[in-house]
Amino acid sequence: MSALDAVFREALGDAQAAVPPAPELEARWRAARAAWPGVELSAEAFVRRLAELCRPEPPPAEHAPDVYIALACANGDAAALSAFDGMLATVVAQAVGRVDASRSFLDEVAQVLRQKLFVAQGEDAPPKILEYAGRAPLRSWLRVVAKRAALNLRRGVRRDAPEEHAPGDVAMAAQAAPELAYMKALYKDRFEAATRDALRALPSRERTLLRLHLAERMTLVQLGAVYDVSHATAARWLTAAREKLVAAVRGALMEQLGLSPSEFESMAALVRSHLDVQVVELLQSMAPSSRRS
Repeated sequence: MSALDAVFREALGDAQAAVPPAPELEARWRAARAAWPGVELSAEAFVRRLAELCRPEPPPAEHAPDVYIALACANGDAAALSAFDGMLATVVAQAVGRVDASRSFLDEVAQVLRQKLFVAQGEDAPPKILEYAGRAPLRSWLRVVAKRAALNLRRGVRRDAPEEHAPGDVAMAAQAAPELAYMKALYKDRFEAATRDALRALPSRERTLLRLHLAERMTLVQLGAVYDVSHATAARWLTAAREKLVAAVRGALMEQLGLSPSEFESMAALVRSHLDVQVVELLQSMAPSSRRS
């Protein structure tokens, strides 16, 4: 491992800030890593992020795990995204309940936040999760973001939703780029059919994991308890199930629609950003399977 204080200085550049000694930086990284088993983020990447967040000191040591998971999510780490999803469901339920406690609205807000926080809007617009600066607990920051998203969504539905469209469709169209909204409308039936077929083709355990996590809002810890495994193992299983489902849906749509490479990339973004809402609806309409396989 390179000298972490040197990594910190390099990332700091010309900014004026106190440089913590290497042992302190390593201790923060190890504590953060221990808080999120299975989430991989190098010490160097973590320390660079601390330097970027200096104003003029790095975030408080107690928020190191929050900075760690936020950066890992921004980097697209599957285990980090899965772990964060459990936190997201809890925070949305707590923060949004006073706006609208219906399951459909909570699902819409969570989906809006997944896209807003983790999907870059261009080369100069990184994922919004990187706006978290580690000055407050991540849950507190996320509650503010969730409540704002819920209020914006509620105002948008009241003002703009045509009567013939469901609120979920309006929310997704509002959050998607215009071309994604167009593709969603154009391919809606095939998208739903491909998702339904992919779900039915999944092994029982993987389908049940998705149902418990997405429809019944079980956390990774609760999933681990159901299957008598660690929450890290449950996270790996859930990630594998989600990726298998995404791959199956994308493959079916590519074959059916004969998409060009650029259209394929747009469809891939559409599948990832809207799949969970569709999966919840389909799983709730399908007969529940056993919780063990």
